[in-house]
Amino acid sequence: MPGFRGRWFALAAALALLCAAVAADKKQKSKPAVVELQAFKVVLGGSQIDIDGTVHNSGERTIEKLVLSFHFFDTQHQPVSTLKLEVDDETIDPGEDAGIHAAAHEPPRAVSLEVTASARGEKELKVINPGPYQIE
Repeated sequence: MPGFRGRWFALAAALALLCAAVAADKKQKSKPAVVELQAFKVVLGGSQIDIDGTVHNSGERTIEKLVLSFHFFDTQHQPVSTLKLEVDDETIDPGEDAGIHAAAHEPPRAVSLEVTASARGEKELKVINPGPYQIE
């Protein structure tokens, strides 16, 4: 049965090479896009909320059609409302910034908000500094 052992060894060696190739391929892929909120402010002016800040792509992939979702909460951190904003810049390359400027009617009872992000309105992105942000 020496032929059987030789085939078994060849099969095991081929599987080991395949696993090593898959692991190497995963290491070579760039990190996903990451949305970092900078200089973010939420200010109440009368019955209107103004949202201003900067979005920085601190990942290694380009963000296409960024959609930010602002989740408003009451004093008990219960959801009150959600506002979605499509960022004007069509794409945000790694290391680049885009401005955020939005205004909306104040959701009743809202005292804070948190931010989530998605690309093309579908793929969830990691957000650095998502909040909560107090409404000033």
